[in-house]
Amino acid sequence: MEVLAERQVVISHDQLATLYQVMSEHGDLENAEKMLDLYEKWLKQQFYVSFTGHFSAGKSSIINFLLGKELLPKSPIPTSANIVKITSGKGVARVFFHERQPVEYDEPYDIDVIKDYCMTKDTIKQIEIETKELIVPKGSYIVDTPGIDAADDADRYMTESSLHLVDVLFYVMDYNHVQSEVNFQFLKQIQEKQIPIYLIINQIDKHNEEELTFSAFKRSVEEAFFNWGIRPERIYYSSIVDESLPDNELYVLKRDLFQLLTEKGSLEKQISHAAHVVVEAHKAHLEKQFEQSALSEADGQFDENRWQEINARLAEMNARKERLEKEFNEEIEATLKNAYVMPAKLRDLAEQFLLSQDAKFKVGFFNAKKKTEQEKEKRLNAFLNDLKQSVQSTIVWKLREKFLQLLHRYEIANETLREEVQQFSLDVTEVIIFGSLKEGATVNGNYVLNYTDEVSYKIKQQAKRLAIELLEKMKAQLDQSLQAEKGILEEEKARLALERQKMLEQSALYAELEAKLANIEQVLESGTADETAHDLVREKLKERKIFVKEKTPTIQTKDETTDDGNGSVKVEASEKRMHAFTKEEIVGKLADTIKLINDLDDFESIIDSLRRMKAKIEHRSLTVALFGAFSAGKSSFSNALLGEKILPVSPNPTTAVINRIRPTTETFGHGTVVITYKTDEVLTNDLSMITKDFAPTCKTTAEFVQWIKRENIHESERLSNVYRSYLKAVLAGYESRGELLGKTEIISLDDFAAYVTDETVAAYIEAVDLYHENELTKNGITLVDTPGANSVNARHTNVAFDYIKDADAIIYVTYYNHAVTSADRDFLVQLGRVKESFALDKMFFVVNASDLAKDDAELKLVVDYVEDQLLNYGIRHAQIYPLSSKQSLYEKRNRLTLNEQMQTFERAFYHFIEHDLHQLTFEAAAWDIYRVKAMLEQIVQSAKLDERERKSQIERLRKNEQQSLELLGNKTVDQLMDRTKERIERQLHYVKERMFIRFQDMFKEHFNPTTVTANGRQATEQLEQNRNRLIDHVGYELLQEVRAVSLRLEAFINQMFNEFYGEVSRELASIDETISLANYEEKRFVTPEYAQAFDDIDVSMFHPALKMFKNLRSFFADNERDKMKDKFYEIMEPEIEAYLNDQEKLMTERYSEQLQAMFQTMLEAIAKEVSLIYRQQINVLNTEIDVVKYSKKLDQMNFILDNLNENES
Repeated sequence: MEVLAERQVVISHDQLATLYQVMSEHGDLENAEKMLDLYEKWLKQQFYVSFTGHFSAGKSSIINFLLGKELLPKSPIPTSANIVKITSGKGVARVFFHERQPVEYDEPYDIDVIKDYCMTKDTIKQIEIETKELIVPKGSYIVDTPGIDAADDADRYMTESSLHLVDVLFYVMDYNHVQSEVNFQFLKQIQEKQIPIYLIINQIDKHNEEELTFSAFKRSVEEAFFNWGIRPERIYYSSIVDESLPDNELYVLKRDLFQLLTEKGSLEKQISHAAHVVVEAHKAHLEKQFEQSALSEADGQFDENRWQEINARLAEMNARKERLEKEFNEEIEATLKNAYVMPAKLRDLAEQFLLSQDAKFKVGFFNAKKKTEQEKEKRLNAFLNDLKQSVQSTIVWKLREKFLQLLHRYEIANETLREEVQQFSLDVTEVIIFGSLKEGATVNGNYVLNYTDEVSYKIKQQAKRLAIELLEKMKAQLDQSLQAEKGILEEEKARLALERQKMLEQSALYAELEAKLANIEQVLESGTADETAHDLVREKLKERKIFVKEKTPTIQTKDETTDDGNGSVKVEASEKRMHAFTKEEIVGKLADTIKLINDLDDFESIIDSLRRMKAKIEHRSLTVALFGAFSAGKSSFSNALLGEKILPVSPNPTTAVINRIRPTTETFGHGTVVITYKTDEVLTNDLSMITKDFAPTCKTTAEFVQWIKRENIHESERLSNVYRSYLKAVLAGYESRGELLGKTEIISLDDFAAYVTDETVAAYIEAVDLYHENELTKNGITLVDTPGANSVNARHTNVAFDYIKDADAIIYVTYYNHAVTSADRDFLVQLGRVKESFALDKMFFVVNASDLAKDDAELKLVVDYVEDQLLNYGIRHAQIYPLSSKQSLYEKRNRLTLNEQMQTFERAFYHFIEHDLHQLTFEAAAWDIYRVKAMLEQIVQSAKLDERERKSQIERLRKNEQQSLELLGNKTVDQLMDRTKERIERQLHYVKERMFIRFQDMFKEHFNPTTVTANGRQATEQLEQNRNRLIDHVGYELLQEVRAVSLRLEAFINQMFNEFYGEVSRELASIDETISLANYEEKRFVTPEYAQAFDDIDVSMFHPALKMFKNLRSFFADNERDKMKDKFYEIMEPEIEAYLNDQEKLMTERYSEQLQAMFQTMLEAIAKEVSLIYRQQINVLNTEIDVVKYSKKLDQMNFILDNLNENES
């Protein structure tokens, strides 16, 4: 943009016309079309105000409000799928298609049809709504664009490709997603284009003042944009849902917007600036084309690699100061963000101080004035002294250490700067304490929180001011230290530049480039155009006005929503068959049965079985795992389910670790929090995996920390943002947490939030166990709250598989306004892979924040959308529950009637927990009770036999026993083993086929125009990084597939065992009908530990594939990318096959061992039970028994079973 800054020349309409003609002749159609747009903008004096932002932030709703007319579709799922322009004029709507002539509809037209078109991007590229009603001043346009973070890359391209027309940009963000890197990066680009930016933080009705003061939220927003160097004209805070909110600036926004639309400003200046931007893009296009062609023809007389190295080194040196400033600010931001200045104890002291400042505060009766002043002074000093100590430990000491690290990292650690750093301190005085008081405020929990927030904020602002002064001195020293090397490199660069220019000029293509560039310059300097250019432009603009006149068709609608009369949508979830009895009832029946037969001989085995069953039901231990993307509201939902605010809730990422809310024990009482830190080995393995591309040799965490600091690994662009964030957290936390590796720490509930939200602590934590007494834990349920799938803590997602397998229930939370985004994809794909392997459907899908729905139709639209997305991931018949966590928690805390949506979810959830999960156990218990009755009947019947009949019966029983045991002895595991091996082989074969199908998409994800952007040496580095990421991606997908195969295999083996057990039971009963076995009990397997594929692969084997890259143009335009993809798969295919073969051997070996052992154990258990049954029957026949006693017990048993049957009927 240097040319623009120097030139600032106004471009006339003649020049716009000629530039369009020239660019078209040069074959640059994309920039030519933009120039034609600018010509039309000048001709019609159009003023464009664009609204953009991430999808479902409420752009369309805000535009409708500002215009006072429902023109755009509103929905929490992506709506405006193409550019929609709104203006006042002729009274028409125009629809521009990709493949056919545009269509024009005259007013009055069906606005719902136009809204429907707005949501169709596959066939439609742009909509223009030109209404007769004067909703905007003449010549002004409101533009609604697709969300920039929608899952489809085309949406973002569509947004960015329209920026050349934009005079002012309003960027809309959802309250919960303000500090998204996508927002910052996009706005940085807009600012560089010199387009005025206004920010709108929408949906502030989501804000909860109890969790975070709005003033603190605003400060965090403003600081975040300031730190990114983004300077908006203004930030507005808005809510369409609740216009009465005190911080709602909707009407201020409307006033300012229409002032802009009326005044317009200098269109000539904005058009000229945009035209210069397009010209520079065109020149870059020509030069890029030329260099790619010329360098591909060069015969090697120029050292291109050295040229690239020098440029890279100079660029690095020039960027070093900027990087120092960026790192410095990041360190400041991270330290201050994680500085827990006001722990619980200090807040208590603050409260005591605040109480002492009340006008009515008084101590004692005699000498009250003096005592009161003394008490005030005492409380002030106690608060101030502890505050100083807290600031010293949480801010000052940490900043000093980080500043020193920066001095050494940038090699500017002279004596003067080291002294400056050592002297860095903050002045915490009474001025801050008294200056934060609010006159007349009542001292309560909210005021204490707001007051301490205010004090913390002022202290942190002071830290920032003083730090900036230090930064300026560090930057000056850095400039001085780089001067010598920079001078040498610039001399060499100048020499090479002459050689390079000479080489390029010798190319036959150079004259062509010179002529094209000269042509452009001539147009810019002349300021005139011949009639040919105007004729061409007029002809093209005339073509734009050719429309097919049509009448609007009838809009197609889905089935009407069913309203249940109370304002909630009836969302179908699978109905569960209500079991006949509750846990308490079945436990009571078991207790009665045990008591009844406890004094009978030969009943020890069945009594033991009944006791085990009773204990299992009584002392059950269940795990409910909670998953979802960051900001989906998992913590809010947990709190709503528990009915208490236990987990921290914030619009910023908070769930940094896995939190388990457990039932209390004798050892750990209510409110106890146990922190289990990672072992040195576990953390070392984490760091090895993250930094494997750098080939580390470190053996301990301490060695890794030193190495990462020394080599500046945590700042390497070769690492993803997630990994860089993690490494920074490890470095920042090592001094305080390194010594705790392998240990546990017990903290209070008050300190819980600080631990789970501080990334520098979380990086060292293996698990957090909170022992808490609530309705959920009283039922023996442990609730596991996991990190967001797309949070900076995505490293924890490796744990997800274990919870998918072992959790008794899974709840997946997605957010109403961002339902099922790309961040949910990987986890949901894995759920889809394994869902059918579970005996019960244990998955619940919650659409949180349903209170944002404007009506039932919109709510149904979102639920249908979620259902469709889940179906795409292989999750059929999903149980989906829309609800509002915020509303539900409020109702529970205030003991109000719970809303119908939450009631619906809890009925289904607790029914599943109380009944469905235990259905098999209950049925097994009931079966054992029936078996007791059968045994009593057999005894009573046998006791009535005469001597001869008894002997005959004993002989028959012994014969049957022998036959039964022989039957069992002849059973072999071979058939089950063969079926298992076949299943393994088949399942892994399907894995390979799926990988072949998916490989194309995975390759494009890592080799695309956003990941390959350069030529020469830089391109080689990018290609190698993309290769490594692709290998890692494919390796991880293979690992996930193999794990899923394991789960399906375990379900299959259990099914085989169940079938085998039933078959044996029937065979035994055919020998003797009195043989009745206990129900089959599902086996639990030890799933093998699978290694990720390709961890130690030799990447040099991919060198032939990477060598296929010549330059960017041929890579993307000449189909070279597809050839490279095919070569990659050709190389990877035998590696994939080898990996799957290894896993097949591992699976076969491990499951064969378990299958063999379980089979043998099962046969032995059956044989033992069969022998006991025969022994009991023979003992009865050999012994005189009290028939009356057994008959009475049989009557009592019938009474127990009669009650059981009544419950079942």
